[in-house]
Amino acid sequence: MSKYQSLKDDDQAIVPPSASPVLQPASLALDDNDRLAFQQFTASASPVPPAGTSPAPPAASPTPLVAGKMGTPAAGSYSTAPIPSSPTTATAAGGGAGPEPMRQPLPPPADAKMWQIEYYARYFDVDTADILLRARLALYPNNQFVSALAVKQELYGPFWVPTTLIFALFVTSSLAHSIASYMAAKPYVYDFTRLSAAMSTVYAYTFATPSAMWGVSRYYGRHLGLLDLWAIYGYGMAMWIPITLVCVVPIDAVRWILVALAFLLTGLFLGRNVHLQLTELTTNRPQAIPGHVVKFVLLAAAAAHAVFALLLKLLFFSYTISE
Repeated sequence: MSKYQSLKDDDQAIVPPSASPVLQPASLALDDNDRLAFQQFTASASPVPPAGTSPAPPAASPTPLVAGKMGTPAAGSYSTAPIPSSPTTATAAGGGAGPEPMRQPLPPPADAKMWQIEYYARYFDVDTADILLRARLALYPNNQFVSALAVKQELYGPFWVPTTLIFALFVTSSLAHSIASYMAAKPYVYDFTRLSAAMSTVYAYTFATPSAMWGVSRYYGRHLGLLDLWAIYGYGMAMWIPITLVCVVPIDAVRWILVALAFLLTGLFLGRNVHLQLTELTTNRPQAIPGHVVKFVLLAAAAAHAVFALLLKLLFFSYTISE
C-alpha cells in the first residue's frame, strides 16, 4: 500500500508538457570595453554573400575627362599635338603622361554684373605652372600653345604679360637715355610721358587687334573665342620683354637687329595661332570664313604687327650719344 501510494504521488507530481516552465536566458553584464569591441567588430565586418554567389566587384572609379579644345577638331588639326609635360599634367595608370582634366572657370556670383570686378575674378584664378608653360610656348612658333590654352580660360597672363612689358619699356628706355646723357655729360630729366605712351601702345595693340578679328569672324558666322584671341596676343608680348633688356646697349644697329628678330619671331607665333583660329573647323565652329577674308585678316594683322614693332623702336629704343 505504501509503494502504490508512493507511485501515485509521483504521477501527480509530473507536470504535463503544455505547462512546462519557460527557461529565461541568463542576463549578461557587459562593461564599456566589451561594448566598444563589439561595435568595432560590427563596423569592420563585411556581409557574407549567400551560398552559391560571388561577392560583388568594387565600383569602378569614374574615368577623368581629358583636356582638349572645346568641340571636335577636324583631322590634322593642332589639338592632336601633345601638350608639353609640366606640373599641370597628371600621370596615367599605364605610366604615360596625360593632360589633367578640363578645368573651366567657376561661374560668377549670381548678383555679379559684367561691369563689376567680381564678374571677372574667376578668370584670374590660375596656377603659376600654367602661366609659365604658356609664356614659354609663346617664345617661339609652335602648334601647342592653343592646346595649352584649352586647359583653362584665363585673363591673368594676357593682362600681366603686357603690363610687365609696359614697365620694362619705361624702365629700360629711361635707363638707356640716362646712360646716353651721362656719357654725353648732360643732365637727364625723367620723361614720364614714356609710361603713358607704352600703356596706350601695348594695350591698344594687345586687345584692340584681336577684338577686331573677333568682330570680323562674327560677321561671317564664325564663333571665335575672344578670350583665346586675347590670350594669343597677350602671351605673344612675352618675347619683347627680354628684348627690351638687351636694347639698352648704345649701338643703334644692334637695337635694329634685335627689334627685327623679335618682330619675326612674334609675327610667326601670332600668324600661326591666328590662322588656326580662323580656319580650323570644330563642332562649335562649323562655319568656315571665306579664303580671301582669311588672307585679308592675316595681312592686316601683319601690317599692325609691323607698325607696333616700329613704334617700339622709335619711341623707346631710339637714342644717340652726342658729344
